[in-house]
Amino acid sequence: MWWRTSLLLVLALLIGGCSGMNPTIKNEAEYFAKTQLVVDNTLAAMQNYEQGNPQTKADQTALETALKDTDALIAYDPKRFQPYLLRARFLLALGRQDESKAAAAQARAVFPKTNAPGADVDVASALSDLAANAFLTGDYEQALADAKRADEKFPLGTYKLMQARALVQLKRLDEAKAILKTLEKESQVSKEAQSLLKFLEGAEVSAASSPKDAGTP
Repeated sequence: MWWRTSLLLVLALLIGGCSGMNPTIKNEAEYFAKTQLVVDNTLAAMQNYEQGNPQTKADQTALETALKDTDALIAYDPKRFQPYLLRARFLLALGRQDESKAAAAQARAVFPKTNAPGADVDVASALSDLAANAFLTGDYEQALADAKRADEKFPLGTYKLMQARALVQLKRLDEAKAILKTLEKESQVSKEAQSLLKFLEGAEVSAASSPKDAGTP
């Protein structure tokens, strides 16, 4: 899965911190091994969640176990954002939205202001993950901000679409349509973007043909 790859790659972006704070993780090798284990053990559960499949007891157990494992990762170095991002994903899959939102906020608080050369793609991917979390937990302003940062790091149609989706929820329809129109001109428009643009244009036509007081109480 894309999130598995991106999270493992961006682990290399941060250096140092509070090494050895937890006896269960004594060095970088153990930290990376534990992270790999956490990701691997939740692949099936996260795949079921992302595909909208019913959560099984095995999925729930895997996710809850992984949450405990992230405690050790955070204890080893609380200044790394990746464990908080993992927690946010697992908590969201478990339906614990408020806790997921809080974990994502912790990830943002320690997110690096600069990154290693050539790491923009992976940083953008992590930012888009934060944007997705914000969107799914109903914080559309934050989703918009995260998606913008992702697009600044590595311009991509997907990140622009995320901005458009957030703008629609914020009822800033003209801005959303402008982004989608740009994607259309640059031939980066996906089926989802096309559908959203068609919806916005249809809504605009409908509003123009309605009585002036349409939609007012």
